[in-house]
Amino acid sequence: MKILAVVHQFLPKHRAGTEIHTDQLARALRDRGHEVMILACEHTGERPQYTIEEREYRGTPVFEVAWAHGIDDFERTYANPEMNRVVADVVRRVRPDLVHFQHTMFFGFDAVRAVADQGVPVVCTLHEYWLLCHRSTFLLEDLSICEKGPRADLCAECGHSVPLIPQRYDRDERALALPLAMERRAKTIKDRARMVDLFISPSRFLRDTMIKNGLVEPHRVAVVEHGLPPVPPFPHKARAPGEPLRIGYVGTIADYKGLEVLIKAANRIADLKNPIEIHGALDWFPHFVDRIRRECINSNVRWMGGFPTEKAPEVLAGIDLLVVPSLWYENAPVTILEAFREGVPVVASDLGGMKESLSRGGGVVFKRENDADLARILRLYSTDPDAYEELCISVPRVRVDSEMAAETESYFVRVVEEHTRRAGLDRVRAHASRMLQMSPMPAEPRKGKKILFINPFTLPESVGGVEMHISLVSRELRARGHETVIFRNDSSDPTAPEFTIRTVEHDGTRLHGVHYRWSDFNDGFHRLVTNPSIDRAFCEVLEAERPDVVHAQGLTCLSTTILDEVKRRRIRVGLTAHDFWMGCPRGQRLTKDLELCTTINRRRCVPCLGGIWPQFFKNDTMGFANLTDYESRVAHAFETADFLVTPSEFHRRMYIREWNIAEDKITAIAPGLDPAPYRDLKRTASPRFRVGFIGSVTPSKGIHILIDAINKLPAEACVLRIHGTISRWHEVTDYGEQLAKRVRPSHPVEFCGRYNNSDLPRLLSNLDVLVVPSVWFESYCMTIREGFLANIPVIASRLGPMADAVEDGVTGLLFNPGDADDLYRCLKRMLDDARLRNDIARAPKAVPTASEVTDQLLPLYFPG
Repeated sequence: MKILAVVHQFLPKHRAGTEIHTDQLARALRDRGHEVMILACEHTGERPQYTIEEREYRGTPVFEVAWAHGIDDFERTYANPEMNRVVADVVRRVRPDLVHFQHTMFFGFDAVRAVADQGVPVVCTLHEYWLLCHRSTFLLEDLSICEKGPRADLCAECGHSVPLIPQRYDRDERALALPLAMERRAKTIKDRARMVDLFISPSRFLRDTMIKNGLVEPHRVAVVEHGLPPVPPFPHKARAPGEPLRIGYVGTIADYKGLEVLIKAANRIADLKNPIEIHGALDWFPHFVDRIRRECINSNVRWMGGFPTEKAPEVLAGIDLLVVPSLWYENAPVTILEAFREGVPVVASDLGGMKESLSRGGGVVFKRENDADLARILRLYSTDPDAYEELCISVPRVRVDSEMAAETESYFVRVVEEHTRRAGLDRVRAHASRMLQMSPMPAEPRKGKKILFINPFTLPESVGGVEMHISLVSRELRARGHETVIFRNDSSDPTAPEFTIRTVEHDGTRLHGVHYRWSDFNDGFHRLVTNPSIDRAFCEVLEAERPDVVHAQGLTCLSTTILDEVKRRRIRVGLTAHDFWMGCPRGQRLTKDLELCTTINRRRCVPCLGGIWPQFFKNDTMGFANLTDYESRVAHAFETADFLVTPSEFHRRMYIREWNIAEDKITAIAPGLDPAPYRDLKRTASPRFRVGFIGSVTPSKGIHILIDAINKLPAEACVLRIHGTISRWHEVTDYGEQLAKRVRPSHPVEFCGRYNNSDLPRLLSNLDVLVVPSVWFESYCMTIREGFLANIPVIASRLGPMADAVEDGVTGLLFNPGDADDLYRCLKRMLDDARLRNDIARAPKAVPTASEVTDQLLPLYFPG
């Protein structure tokens, strides 16, 4: 695709946020195979006004328009006929597929018409509020927020201070001219906004503001959050023990940025000795700088001056807490993202995009222009190390610019395709109106739909919670008149050619399996998530089945980019994250030593993953590059999906926080179970206390902890039955031997091996207590619900969704994860207290059915 990006001014002379963003997006789109050109203005008196000079910046062609003088007429700030001619000439010359306006200052928003009139689709990114407010900030002269605008009469009052209103009017004439000028501006911009195919906003607040004020309809504005270049984190400058928290400000030193609020707050905490660094040019607004420096009485405030843009990581690495005290709404401050990238938490005003940026963690907000509230927060985190540590842990992941480019590209493609479709449809309609007498067609009765599930493993070969979930939902969908098929990984025949497809049927569902044995994995770490050969095999299935909706339940051992193939065919697609593979290549956020990662820390990931894939994690540089690429591909999969599902609210909140997923896009839907096999279940009696584990026998399931706890019980009183296949777990291949060594000869432990799902009711009926000792978060833990259905008391780790499922002392018992002594105390309590066992067994427990789950899924499959 050929894209012409229009921006008011450009690098290298101009280095503000919009210019940097335009450059980053242009280069990222070029990396994705597109041809990108820049049209920008340059302030120069060396060549005639509006003449164009061509140059290049970092491989991107730049058309530079001479801007020799300012504007002396308010109307020409948004409608400049000369600039319209310049833009139209460039569009005719380069013949782009799409024009992307990044900023229309100097060009005027009327330039949109110059593009649209030539039949070229237009996308416009909103970087601030200029289309609604001639000041761009919704701030009045006294720096208070304009609460009533935009309205022509109110904007006119504010406009008395604007020098661009023609000075030829006397005072009385200006009083009449200003409202008319503001009304004409608003009307022109609104008219031109209708010519924009799609607006892009970096924040939801900015999008909602534009919609609320009637500039654009909701379906014509999309949120694409900023991304940053994938640079390694700058080494954080460690504080000495007992050294005070380092507070910092980074940005423009101007009144609307609220720096005076920070200085007043600093005066209030002068007794704490916190170093407070102010980073920003001191010569841009010298009168303001002089005034606030005189107001500052805290000797710990240090005026550091400006710095080159590329030094931002180094500057932030020397700060422990960033303050963003802006008085205006901001939209999506890049400084906050840069701080997050360096692991630095933020304190910001409770306004607009600042508040939105912190809504997923990583900081707190204070009341606008309230230095006392800001001082209170700074004092809290300066004096409470635990509170500060919790704030640091909550810092969310920042996506990279390639993810931003991928999402932007998807919107560009959609706009161009829709523009082309409309143009063709108009011709067809014109022809049809001449040739045919149109009459309404009778409505066709609704038929059952076809749902294609994707999951690497399925019944009957693989027995697990996800496999059971898919089987039960498929059965329920078929009972409602729909058709289900499954695409999976098939390694059943080692002699079959790789990437060929084998189709079988199981329980009324066609299973299409692609033979894949990881023979090409050494091509690069990206093969973990993306495989063109699997994509091609999937396309064969997609073309043969032509489903109405595709629901990926798991993409491990497959390819995330098969979702792109679905979207290219305009088929609705969803994705369920059943574990943490979308974020942790190990899948469970556990290190080899079974340390749980509560937050994603790529500094820990590199040595952790090096034990599994040493060829891809030889050093920090290689490891970070591979993980950055992995994150980009995972984030693209999240963005590609039309809807996302998690099996628990715990997982939902974690994915929202760590991947910046919109809350209305992701839904928690618990897997369902069939209660019928558990009805009238006959319990068997035994002289011994029967403790059971059911599931995959891997280190993450914590069976070793269960054995250690059993060893503490009287040998003659109990028996432990472990149902499940001992499986390889990443680099751990001897877990079965490890477990055997832990078992005391005096204590009966039975390794019962593989079971079928149909065996579960019988297995549970032969237990007195079911133990779920997992040391990872689990995703939902269907085993707990199976125990509930069988009326078996459950003991589970107090961790993640397990802790949410079990009400301690009522529907089961919880123990501290990884603590064999605490698990022993729970087992001993169950052993000694038959009444407790009976009360827990009889306690009412809510277990969703497959029918209830299907009721929740169908509106996602077929909205409206």
